[in-house]
Parts: sequence; structure tokens; C-alpha cells
Amino acid sequence: MSNTVSIDLVGVVAATLPKINPKVTYDIMRAHPLMLHCLRGGAFTVEDGGTEMRCAVVLEDSVNTGAIAKFESFSVTPENTLEQARYQGWPKYRFSWTMDQQEVDENSGKSRVIRLAESKQNQALHTFLAGISADLMADGTNLPAKRLDGLETFIEFATDAQQAANARTPGGLSKATYANWRNQYGEMTRFGVDGLDTWNTVYRACSGQGKHPDIAIIDDVVYGFYEKEIAPKQRLFDTQMADYGYENMMFKELPVVYDADNLSGSGKCFFLTTTGQTVKGGISPEMFTLPGLNDAPQNMGDGFGFQLHFLRQSNQKVLRIDAPRKPVNQDAFVVNGYMNPLLACSSLKRQGCTDFGANSVLY
Repeated sequence: MSNTVSIDLVGVVAATLPKINPKVTYDIMRAHPLMLHCLRGGAFTVEDGGTEMRCAVVLEDSVNTGAIAKFESFSVTPENTLEQARYQGWPKYRFSWTMDQQEVDENSGKSRVIRLAESKQNQALHTFLAGISADLMADGTNLPAKRLDGLETFIEFATDAQQAANARTPGGLSKATYANWRNQYGEMTRFGVDGLDTWNTVYRACSGQGKHPDIAIIDDVVYGFYEKEIAPKQRLFDTQMADYGYENMMFKELPVVYDADNLSGSGKCFFLTTTGQTVKGGISPEMFTLPGLNDAPQNMGDGFGFQLHFLRQSNQKVLRIDAPRKPVNQDAFVVNGYMNPLLACSSLKRQGCTDFGANSVLY
């Protein structure tokens, strides 16, 4: 006699959700090198509420500094203080997977049911992760407003003068008004000719006051050019990034990682400064069993770059997976998962990018 009759389908799945949540969260957090880098370095926060994120930024130099002689009088001039970049609205991402009772009956035994559930879950997650990764790299113009602002919402492949003319307003601050709210940009002709020189120029332009870019995300074609250029000379790489599945090479002090899914053939290279300070240990599924990720470094930022923010869910974690529910008049159940991530930046002056402009992407 088949033992499938005694299986409480909803109960079996509901009982496994507490174990599934940390693993699913871990898989999501390492789905893209930028998200992984922010998580392992503490460039993230878990927010308890609110409808917007505010980041303090320095857009103008102070006039109230300088050296004085003994007993010399000085004047203090009223001036604009720190501005705040405002990122409004929490994007809400969801994934769902379903099972029909007939599928359960066709997979006799509790262990087979659980394996079937994991297969369904992985199918939904694969698409979910690809979607978040694409959004992180996007410029927002071709995406619904309900999705998060990606890197190209902030960073323009354009000169300083072109950015001023474009007058974009990431974080509600005008690039036309504030020169310090424009990113660095360099254009290459051919990588083998001036590629490394362009990278060095942009890197130096992004660096200052003890900060410099700490990760580069680039086109896989350009990655091949870089590998060809330096492979005979050095083979250094970020071992932790490699352990998470991301092939990389070092450029100065930062790992260079390619994104073949979203940048392939574009010639685009992002040199990003995050607010975190990379620490040993990285991330693991176990850290997501605790509310608020409180065993991971957080808020270590110094106000010079990108950071990720997550809205705390009702289960006190960054990811919520609801208990299975049976739709009316349907012999099946549905599991839904939800996450509210937000990408913010506190300094665009510390961000850089390079491409080939109107030139072909060639070595």
C-alpha cells in the first residue's frame, strides 16, 4: 500500500521552511558579485522600517577651515552643510513555487516529496536570482519603477561635462549642480594600447582620503583582454571571491570580476567603492539563522560608496518565506518568498567606469 496517502503535503513543507530560509538567503546573497562583496565587507544595513533611506554626502568643500597665527582673529561664514541623498520606496521582490497533489502521489515517500519540493524551489530561485542580478546592473530606464535602481542609475559612461548636461538626479541630487556628485569616466581605444592606462587614471581619480575602489565588475570580453595582458606577469586573485564561485584577478588592491550575463560584449567596466571594509570569514548559511544578521559586520562604512539596505521582514530576517497555502478549488499549494533590497550610494565621486566609447571592443 502506498504511503503517500498519509503525507501532509502542507505540513511537510511548512516544517522544512525554517531550515530552507537560511540556505535560500545565502544563495541570494551570493548571486551577484556586488551583493556578495557588500555582504562580506559589512557594506549593508537591515532597517526596521521607514519608507526611504537617507545617506549623508559631502557635495561642497567647507570655507571654514584654515591655519591661523597666535591671537589672530578669524571669521566664520554660514554655509551649506551636509546634503542627504534620499532613496525612496522599498522595491519588493518575490518568488513562488507550486506543487500539485498528483505530483506528490507520483513521488511516493516523504523523502521524494521533499526532493521534489527542493527541485521546484530551485527552479523558482534560479530565475529570481537572475532577475535581481540583472536589476543590479541596469539603468532603470527600461525597468518598471517597482524594481531597484541599478548601477547605471548612478554611474554614467560619460564625461564630467556630459554628466552635467544630462542633469540626472540619483538620490534626488542634481549632477548638474554638484560636481562631486558626478562619477569618474575613462574611454579606451583598444585595451592592449591604452586599457591599463585608462584603468589607472580612473582608479586614481576615484581614490583619496584613504579610500579607493575595492571591486571591479567588468565585461567578460574585457576580462579576457586583461587576462591576456597580465597572465604572464601575475596570477594573484581574491581567494574568498573564488571560493564563492567567481573567477577573478587582482588589479592593484581590488578583485576584478566579470559579469557575462549582463555585460558581455558591452566593453563596460565598473570600478566601485563600497562603504564596507572587507573582513575575513565571508558569509555562510549559518549567519542568516540569526535575526538581523547580527553575527556579521554591519555599518562599518565611512560614507564613501555604495551600500545595500534590506527591510527587516516580519520573521526578523531579510528574507521571508510564507507557509504553504492552498488556493481555493485547486488540488495544489503555493509557497511565496519576499525580500526588500535597496542599493544606495553616498559618494559618486568615488565611483568610476570605463568603456570603448564609439570604438569597437578590441584588444
